[in-house]
Amino acid sequence: MNIDEGNLQDLLHQRKQYIRTSGDVVASAIALGGYIVTIILADIGKLALWAKIVVAVMGLVYIALLVRSIYSSRYSVEAFFKDITACTNEHNFSLLILKDSHGRFLLKKDSRWKTYLFPYVRSKENDEDSVRDFAKASLNLSQISIEKKEESDFTKRSVSANMTKTYHHTFYKLSFDQNQLPQKDCFKISGIKYKWFSFDEMKAKKGMMLKNSDNITFVEKKF
Repeated sequence: MNIDEGNLQDLLHQRKQYIRTSGDVVASAIALGGYIVTIILADIGKLALWAKIVVAVMGLVYIALLVRSIYSSRYSVEAFFKDITACTNEHNFSLLILKDSHGRFLLKKDSRWKTYLFPYVRSKENDEDSVRDFAKASLNLSQISIEKKEESDFTKRSVSANMTKTYHHTFYKLSFDQNQLPQKDCFKISGIKYKWFSFDEMKAKKGMMLKNSDNITFVEKKF
């Protein structure tokens, strides 16, 4: 497994609040015990009512923070392993480039990234066949041919994983019969929302450019 050192450091920095030892919990518990003993020895019963309220509130706040700290430290070995494997450079995806007669490109609404992306599928060894099969299954297209292929690496923050990843993208421009798709600017197939976008329309979407400007710029330049 090849792990990028920068990505791993970024991961550890983001997850450090969850990584605690049993000593951290014991130290927090001792501090709470010391606070309680101090209050008892101070003979809180002789304090004014307002002072008692302040001490009680401070105690409750401290206990709440301690419980929250212990709860947030419940970061399992399985979760840590999953995060570490996400640091690898093995994020290979194949993107489908479908262009209509008006020069617009088909994008799909992605629930994880919460924006429109070029339709994609994980790259496989027999990638061209996989892409054709995916286009047929997801978009109900037939008689598909690949007109152009481009590849590039992109390093950016993954919205779904909340960490920096390096992606290897293979772009496939497909030749297809546009009449096989719904004759609308925006439509759904199998519950997934699709929409045709020009580059000007993509660039006008701040959220889309924030999350996907690298791919949009690449496709504009190459296709």
